[in-house]
Amino acid sequence: MNSILISIIVPVYNIEKYVEQCILSLINQTYSNIEIILVNDGSTDNSGSICEEYAKRDHRINLINKKNEGLINARKSGILASKGELIAYVDGDDWVKPEMYESLINYLLASDADVIIAGHIEAWHNTQEVQLNTIPAGVYSSENLTEVHDSMICSGRFSNFGIFSYVWGKLFKRDVIIKHQLAVDDSIFIGEDAACLYPCLLSAAKIQIVNDANYFYRQRIGSMIKTPDPKEIEKVSAFYDYMKNIFLDHSKSKSLINQLNYLTVSLLTVRSNITPKNYSNLILYPFEKVEPNDKIVIYCAGTFGQLLNKKINNNNSISMVLWVDEIHHEYQYFGLDVSAVELINGVTYDKVLIAHIDETFSLIAEKKLLAMNVPKEKICRVIHHEESEVEQTLLGYGINL
Repeated sequence: MNSILISIIVPVYNIEKYVEQCILSLINQTYSNIEIILVNDGSTDNSGSICEEYAKRDHRINLINKKNEGLINARKSGILASKGELIAYVDGDDWVKPEMYESLINYLLASDADVIIAGHIEAWHNTQEVQLNTIPAGVYSSENLTEVHDSMICSGRFSNFGIFSYVWGKLFKRDVIIKHQLAVDDSIFIGEDAACLYPCLLSAAKIQIVNDANYFYRQRIGSMIKTPDPKEIEKVSAFYDYMKNIFLDHSKSKSLINQLNYLTVSLLTVRSNITPKNYSNLILYPFEKVEPNDKIVIYCAGTFGQLLNKKINNNNSISMVLWVDEIHHEYQYFGLDVSAVELINGVTYDKVLIAHIDETFSLIAEKKLLAMNVPKEKICRVIHHEESEVEQTLLGYGINL
């Protein structure tokens, strides 16, 4: 088993507080035949110095110092420098359990899959949550691979991935991943992982999904506090065009483009501060039931909740009376004024907006609110578009279909 080399590509950019933990977690893997390719993408802090120090200590570390050209270019530099038969990715501010790659390679040797897909752990300051892929664990090849293709981007519920779009937390055969990584346009700044992963899965002859979760996905202040990007539509459009051109040539093009449409609407809903033209009559898109002078409670404080908070603060016709989340203490650590969900019953409100785009999660949240005696007519979930509505909404955002 130890004769198979795994190349682990780690992009590094201005993460001096976290990169040492990442490197140590890789050095201490129970599977030792690895090369750790640290790609210092023009860091201006001490990240490069930390990488250099560890490169001196462990011969398995290959440090690439380059000018800052973005995540895609860093990953390309890493994969071009790699020597392994197998490829893996770790983001430089994340870390992994010691058994991460021993576990993945054991699955690969047993199934001979081209890609092993595991779950991950969302790691907050004091909270950890295991996240598993929606498509059931198992080996998928010629007879059932279509099950993956038909739901890998959208499981059937709005904004719910069948397979998480990240390239990390997975193990790839080199000849399956390299062409797709190198093909991704450097100008893609939203959906970078998806632009590599999903085309790769389309070309894989055999895929295995497992329920292991040995990758820690750090939730940190730099990625937690969200600010709308004025070029959001332009960036999402670049991702959409790239993916659509790939999917058009596939036998499952209709299903794949439909899934892509749903993904793109959810990206824009979460990240954009723009209301699509076909919903311009709504006071607060993507919620239908909000009325003038409503007092609002926001339920959830992630990317979407933060965007919603800003929208409400800029809207004179409605007001926010409370912002809650299940892990409110974690958001308080990051400086957000978020309270416990149970406090809803202590305030006067007209609507509770479930600020989570994932339809599966929003259904769970609605059940919890009903159990707390929140009236159903006061609970608002996001619009979960039908297929024709998705296309019209994309056009309303200015996406070229």
